[in-house]
Amino acid sequence: MDQYDRLFAQSFIPQWMIRQRQAENHVRREIDKLIEDRAELEYRVSATKSHNKIVAQCVGNEYHNMIQPSKPCKYCQQTEHFSSHCPSRPRAHSPCRHCGATNHPSYKCFRKPENAQNLAKVIKRSPAEARWLQVRRSWFTHHNADSYNCYICDVFMLRADTTLDHVQPRGSHPHLRYEEANLEPCCVRCQGAKGSKSLAYYLAERDKQGQNVSPYARMLAARIVGDVSVL
Repeated sequence: MDQYDRLFAQSFIPQWMIRQRQAENHVRREIDKLIEDRAELEYRVSATKSHNKIVAQCVGNEYHNMIQPSKPCKYCQQTEHFSSHCPSRPRAHSPCRHCGATNHPSYKCFRKPENAQNLAKVIKRSPAEARWLQVRRSWFTHHNADSYNCYICDVFMLRADTTLDHVQPRGSHPHLRYEEANLEPCCVRCQGAKGSKSLAYYLAERDKQGQNVSPYARMLAARIVGDVSVL
């Protein structure tokens, strides 16, 4: 006979009440056990995190000391990085063997015979596109440089960012479409804004908006207005 049975025998407490109290006590013990287990688990997790953090710091310091350069960088004289990873390291390539430009290596040049043959196999262009590409390449060959200035806004451009614009629009002057004398280096923004407009009309729009116009563009516009057959 346990204590609840004795209690029932002494005070005549109903048996259902005793069973309810036994169930409540059992639930309380289980909850206390879960709380203790959770506290122990949290303590172990925090200890593991702190231990891993300390180990990572030690390993990081050893790795940093291991890869620390033994001599200063030859470009910026700093000891935080190697010369091969220096941001001040010049990136210019040696002149290309095929076109003479320095903005790309020789094996990537589109004028390399193997690359030209592969492009011809993959890309099928119309006769007009093929002729335009030929004129464009011829213009860059005759005006070979690493950088250009936009003939309208005079902004600096690298060769890879340079486009060619028709000074006299090809829509109103189709006979000048493939003339190199009608082509000038232009930035993408000015070329898109000019579109099929005449140069004089587009320069007047830029003057109204207060945008910069190069003297060379004004000279070209004056020559076109004075003599349409010029260029």
